[in-house]
Amino acid sequence: MCIFSIKGEEEEEEPVQVNSTSLYVGNLPFTYGWQELKDLFRSTKGEVVHADVFKDYQGRSKGYGIVQMKSVEDAVRAIEDLNGFEIEGRKLEVREDRNSSKEGCQLHVGNLKYEERWQSLKEHFSQAGNVVHADVILDNSGRSKGFGTVLMSTQEEAAKAIEMFNETDFNGRTIQVKLDKFAGDSRSNNNNYRGNRGGYNNRGYNGGRKPYRGRGGYNNSRSPQRGVDIIVGNIPFSTRWKELKDLVEKLELNPAFTDVAIEGSRAKGFGIVNFKTEEEAQEAIKKLNDYDYEGRKLFARLKN
Repeated sequence: MCIFSIKGEEEEEEPVQVNSTSLYVGNLPFTYGWQELKDLFRSTKGEVVHADVFKDYQGRSKGYGIVQMKSVEDAVRAIEDLNGFEIEGRKLEVREDRNSSKEGCQLHVGNLKYEERWQSLKEHFSQAGNVVHADVILDNSGRSKGFGTVLMSTQEEAAKAIEMFNETDFNGRTIQVKLDKFAGDSRSNNNNYRGNRGGYNNRGYNGGRKPYRGRGGYNNSRSPQRGVDIIVGNIPFSTRWKELKDLVEKLELNPAFTDVAIEGSRAKGFGIVNFKTEEEAQEAIKKLNDYDYEGRKLFARLKN
């Protein structure tokens, strides 16, 4: 725990206790997205690791978000500068995120073999310390999505695991290991994880409700476009449909439709791209499979 003080013009210094680098930002203007939020916190001269604005099922801002700063000092400076700061007639509430109990201990593990399950993941990471639990994330048909999470007992063990395993071979694939930016976030309240061992519940995404949100979204996993759908997985959680569309077009492909899966207010790390013909879809799979995008190896396959 680090204790800093905020100076008031007419008040004595009031100590502020800060335990983490994750900040809750409330009373945001509804016009603000993650980019505006990130730029705002960059203005405090601190380094922003991640920023996100929570949205409802229609894609509208809920008026609050989460910002993760690089250091505790950066977090305190952001509170000093922005708590009570007025934007578009609204006074911001900036404080430590009370839902960040797992911060610094939970890891995101990408580029896993599709055959991996939680047992092998837990056994591997046990070399770095005590593993509280390990998950391999599954889709609603029970197939691995190629990534998982590992919760270590301490931040020191998590840091050790990153040092030991990031960009190393694990059963024939080079895995990416980093801190899970969404660890401890309980605002979604969808409860779609099955306990400690990976996979979503057997009702499908979001309890059978619309699993996608974006340009119209998908309903019950069926595309609103005719043609051929492919799944693009292991995309960064900050990616939205527009970034996915830009990526696909950068590869000289012509998508008819793109969307990114959202659960509650959280991205799920994969998206759907629709093409008019199977030939276009197969060409996209060739170009996107193992494509390095923002430090992640993407995978792509036909959507069944």
